[in-house]
Amino acid sequence: MLPVLLDLLRTNNDLELRSLTGFLRNLSRHANDKGNMASKVVNNLVPKLPADAHQKEPSSDVVVNICGILNNLVTGSTLAAKEIAFFDGLTKLVAIKNGGGSSAGKMKAAKAAGTVLSNMFQYKKLHKYYQTKGFRRQDFADLTI
Repeated sequence: MLPVLLDLLRTNNDLELRSLTGFLRNLSRHANDKGNMASKVVNNLVPKLPADAHQKEPSSDVVVNICGILNNLVTGSTLAAKEIAFFDGLTKLVAIKNGGGSSAGKMKAAKAAGTVLSNMFQYKKLHKYYQTKGFRRQDFADLTI
């Protein structure tokens, strides 16, 4: 089932992405092996994240859902955090977190990205890896709490 869902992620239709990412978010919450799911899902989700908070596509709902999926996986697996960093998700998550914006949707997306980053930083053994990627402690600080 998961390969079919990942294939459907190729769409650019925002309504389809919203439904699909919402379903994957629920699936990731109840996955038995989050590390295995992370190895299959993260590389397909990170490219869907906007490069900065000012992009119109995908919608804030899709970004919040993707951050929810990533957060569910990160809280259950070190591999998920490492995969996000490997596929340049840190850059996008930091940009979303710092972009904030004035709309309620953008603020929810910023909070969701901040939560993922905060949980990623809980893995002390990955701190050096994050540093080699050019990220510091304050990049992971969740300022919305």
